[in-house]
Amino acid sequence: MNETLRTRILMSLLKYSEAHEFQAQFQNKDDDWFRLFVQTIDESPYGLEDWLDAFFVFDQWCTTNRRFLDLEQQRGYLECCIEGLNPTAPTIPLKDGLRHYLDKNGVDAHHS
Repeated sequence: MNETLRTRILMSLLKYSEAHEFQAQFQNKDDDWFRLFVQTIDESPYGLEDWLDAFFVFDQWCTTNRRFLDLEQQRGYLECCIEGLNPTAPTIPLKDGLRHYLDKNGVDAHHS
């Protein structure tokens, strides 16, 4: 894994300075997870910041609704959201599309 890319992702998380548990979820991931995450971003119409914002919204939703999904499950849900939105020319931010899908469909997950 390109350490610079991993560092860039982790540095981008600093804007969520009050969300230490959220940041820790990423810090505990291995290089294989980061490789897959970067590949997912590259194959989507959204950039790194869009994905991180959506993960943060997802984390808040899970906390509020007492649900637990790990980052891999969240990534899969976000990919489905993108497919349901306009995947070739997104017209809304990923985090807003996620909110729509969570409001409409919820998510099957463990209660925390």
